[in-house]
Amino acid sequence: MIICEIGQNFIGDMEMATRLIWEAKENGADLAKFQLFDSIAQYGQKIETELSFEQANHLFRYGEDIGMEVFFSRA
Repeated sequence: MIICEIGQNFIGDMEMATRLIWEAKENGADLAKFQLFDSIAQYGQKIETELSFEQANHLFRYGEDIGMEVFFSRA
C-alpha cells in the first residue's frame, strides 16, 4: 500500500490540492493524506494551509469521484 502524504504541500490552494490527489492516483498511490490542525491554537495565528471542514469534505468527495481514498490526520 502506498500513501501519498500531501500534508500542507498544496499551500492553501484548493485547485492544487485536487491536482495533487489526481497526481497521487495517476502515479500509483492507494491513499492521499492531508493534515488537519487548529493553527490559532498551535501557532497563535491563522495559517492559509489549515483546511476547514467544508474544504476537507470537498477533497474527500473529490477522491470518491475519481476512485482515490482521501483521508486526514490531526496534527
